[in-house]
Amino acid sequence: MKNFDIKIDEGSRVPKYQQVANRIYSLIYIEEISNGDKLPSINELSERLYLSRDTIEKAYNWLRKKGVVMAEPSKGYYVNKKKVLHQVGKILYLVNKVSPYKLEVFKTMQEALNKDYDIEFRLFFNDVHIFMDQLGTSFENYDYVVVIPLFHVPKKEHYGLPKQILERIENIPREKLIVLEKKIPDLKENYSCIYQDFEKDINLALTQAINEIKRYGKINLIYPKSYFHSYPIEVKQGFITFCKKNDLAFEVFDVSSLDSCFSAGQAYVVISENDFLEVMIRVKSKKYALGLDIGVISYNDTPIKKLFNVSVLSTDFKKMGELAARCVSERKIIQYKNDFSFIKRSSI
Repeated sequence: MKNFDIKIDEGSRVPKYQQVANRIYSLIYIEEISNGDKLPSINELSERLYLSRDTIEKAYNWLRKKGVVMAEPSKGYYVNKKKVLHQVGKILYLVNKVSPYKLEVFKTMQEALNKDYDIEFRLFFNDVHIFMDQLGTSFENYDYVVVIPLFHVPKKEHYGLPKQILERIENIPREKLIVLEKKIPDLKENYSCIYQDFEKDINLALTQAINEIKRYGKINLIYPKSYFHSYPIEVKQGFITFCKKNDLAFEVFDVSSLDSCFSAGQAYVVISENDFLEVMIRVKSKKYALGLDIGVISYNDTPIKKLFNVSVLSTDFKKMGELAARCVSERKIIQYKNDFSFIKRSSI
C-alpha cells in the first residue's frame, strides 16, 4: 500500500470529503497511484487525516461513482486506472478578457490536445467578483485549470492580484493548475507557469529597435488607464527604464491625450488594440507616411498588424499554448519564461 500524501486545507470552502477525493483522483491521474493499487482503509485514512469515518467514506463513494475506484467486499478499495484513462478530460480556460492572443493560446491548446480534452472558455473581465463566481469550487470538476491572473485594482492604473484571489487559487491542487502570462510570487509550492517578464521584456525588445527609435525626436508610450484596457504596471516601468538608459526624450499618456500629443517626427508605442486603431485613424487623417513622418510600434502581434506592416513587440502566443498543452499531455509541471521580441516592419 502506497503512503501517498493528502493535505486538508482547514480554511477552504471545499468540503473536506471533496478535498480528499480530489487529491486521490489527481494522484491516480498523474500515476502516483497505479491501476490495481489498494487504497488505505476507511479507518486508516480517517486516523491518518484526523477526519471522521463518514468523511472518508463519502470521499470513496464519490470516487466509486466516478468509476475510478472499485470496492471489493472484505478486501477494500482498489484503483480502476483504466476508467480514468478512457475518459475525455476537462480543462477550464479562465481568462481576463477576449483578445486575439488569448484565442490563439486557446486554439493552439485545442489543436495540440485534439479529442483527448474538452476545453471550456470562460471570462472574468478583469473583475475579482466575476472571477470568484466563475471559479468557485468548480475546479473540482476539471482535470486542469488554466488561469491568466490579471485583475483590475480599484483606484490604480494597472493589474494586481487581490488577496482573495490568491487564497482561491491556492485551493487548486498544484498538479492541475496552469498559470499563463504572469507569475504569482506568493503562491506556495511548485506549479506550471508560462509567463512574461513584462518589465524586462519591453526594455530588451525596445533595445533591439534602438537604431530605428533614435531616428525620431521623441518616443511616447500610450498607456491605457480605462478599467477594461489597463495593463501591468511593469510595462510602463520597463518603458521608462529603457528611455532613461538611452537618454531619450519620452512621455507616457493615455489615449484621451492623443490629439494634443500626436505630431510628426515622433514615435509611438501603443499597448491596447483600441488605442492602436485610434493611432492608425489619425495617421490616415493627417496623411502621415508611416515609418517616415511618424513611427509606430504596437504591442502583441495580430494578422491586421502584419497586413499593415506594423512593427510589434510581442511574445510567442502559439508557443505559450503549446507549452500549456505539454503540461497536460505529459502530466508535468513546467515553468518557462516565454519568448518576447521586437519584430521589425516598415512602420518604424
